[in-house]
Amino acid sequence: MSDISIEQLFNEDRFSNASWKVIFLLLYSPVGILLAMIRMFMVLQAYVAAYLLRSQVSVRRFILRVVCCALGIVIEEDESECKKNKSVRFLISNHVAIFDFIPIHLTSNCLALIHCDAPDWLLNGIGLQSLSPKSTNSHDSTRLELLRSILKNRKDQILLFPEEAMTKGTTGLMKFSHWWCSEAESVQPVCLYLKRPSLIDIKPSVLGSSWYSDYFWFFFVPYSIYSVKYLPVIEKIDGEEDEVYAERVQAVIADNMRISKTKYTYSDKMEYEKRYVKDKHRSLILNQRSMIMKNHRDLQKMVIQVSEVLPHVPRDVIFRDLETTGNVDVTITNILEGKVPLTSRDDLGHPRSFDDSLAGPSSSSGSRYVSTCSTMSQQHMTFQERKAKLIEDARKKYMEKHDML
Repeated sequence: MSDISIEQLFNEDRFSNASWKVIFLLLYSPVGILLAMIRMFMVLQAYVAAYLLRSQVSVRRFILRVVCCALGIVIEEDESECKKNKSVRFLISNHVAIFDFIPIHLTSNCLALIHCDAPDWLLNGIGLQSLSPKSTNSHDSTRLELLRSILKNRKDQILLFPEEAMTKGTTGLMKFSHWWCSEAESVQPVCLYLKRPSLIDIKPSVLGSSWYSDYFWFFFVPYSIYSVKYLPVIEKIDGEEDEVYAERVQAVIADNMRISKTKYTYSDKMEYEKRYVKDKHRSLILNQRSMIMKNHRDLQKMVIQVSEVLPHVPRDVIFRDLETTGNVDVTITNILEGKVPLTSRDDLGHPRSFDDSLAGPSSSSGSRYVSTCSTMSQQHMTFQERKAKLIEDARKKYMEKHDML
């Protein structure tokens, strides 16, 4: 087994970090969104037709080919190793994307057993069958009963994804589950590859993504190329344990794909995904808090700067306006022009005006005005002159205070 770490098996970012690819993706986005909307409408119509005619296998295959064209899925079948064997009931494949069943179904007319919460009536129309939950071994008996029922009542080939989770498909294979091995005396392994345009490098699946987001990006990209390679049939050896048999099939697929086989199971993947999503959420919260604290510190510095120019204005009044303007000069101008309600709070929590903070209860409006204009000559100045003089005096005091003269 390989010693690669579990994070190497999965994509964490759906988009490439290359700046030129990001620019191209932004330019392509309007076309991609329009294309996604058209494809969704076409696929919905195709599904309705497939459901109404689900008993007709040939019709279902034709409709799936229409879906292929609508999704921009191109299928390439590699027969260099061997051709598909229709006498074998089980096809075993790696799992790279949400639509992996389509290329294999169209090349072999199989019934794909997938782990999905969707109802059976929604899946049967497109050649799918839902399995029971895959969280613990206690469900293996339930899945095995379902498999036996399908083998008894249907003659289709059965497609299984024993990894039970989507991976990159370029690094390693997860450990294959073996609940199905008791019913599979022989299997045909299948190697599945998925390629997308290098200019629009959007990963088909990422950690923590939802099924509908995977669907959307399939609709969004211009095309996806699936390569299907059938390998020689593997027979189960008499007396061979189910787990050993599954590992042998895993090893054959991994060797042909030139990737590593690992011991990581679906449960390991779920635990890692939970930690990854939790850490990502925590990191986002910490970044937001850091930004808030940084903005708060910056605002406090600006409050001090405004207070040095307008020392009689309450700091909470300055702070409220700076939260809106984010600019010291604009806040000073707003206060001097009377655009800011100069109302603070006293020690008892009662509103207190800026004028009341400068004068006692018996002060008249004239005396309050004199408190801001210390001489009679200042009272005859224009507003702009008083504003300029006030700022200039405050600037001189600030420079004297910090020995900047």
